[in-house]
Amino acid sequence: ATRRKIVRVHAATILPLLGLYIALAPWAVPVVFGEQWSPAIVPSQILAVAGMVAAIVTGLGPMMMAVGRPGALLAFNTVACAIYATMVFLLAPLGIIAVSIGVAGFHLVTLAASQYLLLDRICGIRTRDTAAEIGPAILATAVTTAITAAAANALDPIGVPPVAVVCIAGLAGAGAFCWILRAAFPDLAAEMISLVRRVLPSRLRAPSRLRPAATPAPQGRA
Repeated sequence: ATRRKIVRVHAATILPLLGLYIALAPWAVPVVFGEQWSPAIVPSQILAVAGMVAAIVTGLGPMMMAVGRPGALLAFNTVACAIYATMVFLLAPLGIIAVSIGVAGFHLVTLAASQYLLLDRICGIRTRDTAAEIGPAILATAVTTAITAAAANALDPIGVPPVAVVCIAGLAGAGAFCWILRAAFPDLAAEMISLVRRVLPSRLRAPSRLRPAATPAPQGRA
């Protein structure tokens, strides 16, 4: 149950941010880093997909430790690291985009392999369970990314400055994400609100509606 909440909240926090980046990178990267960084837009968008997968598999290490199987985790990571290094070595001569595609594909394969070999066979967490954990975040992120990209592409041709495109389209996407969570996934929305309240400094938190019980006054001696 703890892992389920961690995966749900982690995916719902990281995936939409990366989705917003994928949609806004053509405008955000030149604004933040300069036009000379424009060739990095496409590779970074591809690597954002790998980042989404990495966010989904969060908690795998602690879970394997909790069930007392660190050796299985070590063996899996050792093989994965060897395959990863070999893949990057072979794709490097083809350019950064080829490497980025390979990295994203590797993360997707690793997700499937870790689900079957570690979570399913060792921990008893079925694929349908994992799909239920990450499904809301994936769906909300897909809609958010589409809305953000549509808004940005609608603003750009009419001469809106890139900074304004990023701000307006980003706010539209963020608003859509919040609305989808509240309307379609209220349980996940409640968990996200709880996370925000815990992260905010105490002076910025909304006052609790519950008042502490009054402490009874000490009685005098008879």
